[in-house]
Amino acid sequence: SASFRIGNQIYYVQFHEHNIIESYFEYKTWSYDIETGTWTSKNNWRPSEGSPMLGTSAGGKGYCVFRHDNGKIYLWTYTPETDEWKTLSFYPGKGKNGFVYFASGDYIYMGGGVYWHEVTDAPVGVNDFWQFNTLTGEWKQMADIPFTPVDNRSVNSTCTDGETAYT
Repeated sequence: SASFRIGNQIYYVQFHEHNIIESYFEYKTWSYDIETGTWTSKNNWRPSEGSPMLGTSAGGKGYCVFRHDNGKIYLWTYTPETDEWKTLSFYPGKGKNGFVYFASGDYIYMGGGVYWHEVTDAPVGVNDFWQFNTLTGEWKQMADIPFTPVDNRSVNSTCTDGETAYT
């Protein structure tokens, strides 16, 4: 599951159903109105593959990182006005879990984490760091993060006040 905030709404993406016969996963999006304290059910949806890992928002849209069945990480976006999800882009970074992930302005920042070594089956920390421009849909590699995560729980929370990020 993942969550993000847009205005006075907090959106929560939750696993809803798995149909093994028809081979699909279904997800549910809910919104919580901070002012009224009420929940609203949004449309169920079936991504082509994958499951949500992390969420953030920028420019009035939600952005979630999805791990797809092929092991790759993709960025998806949610538009609240249409209640629709859409795949945006493959994430070019090396990590597969334990990311630094946050938004500031029109940019999403993501990096670090770990991947599992094929031979030793042990986590390998990476410190590459990327910026995604929500207006152009392009990734740009930034300076590496100043630490190397050691397992998939190295970074479990990242937030921003709009100017400074905290992990």
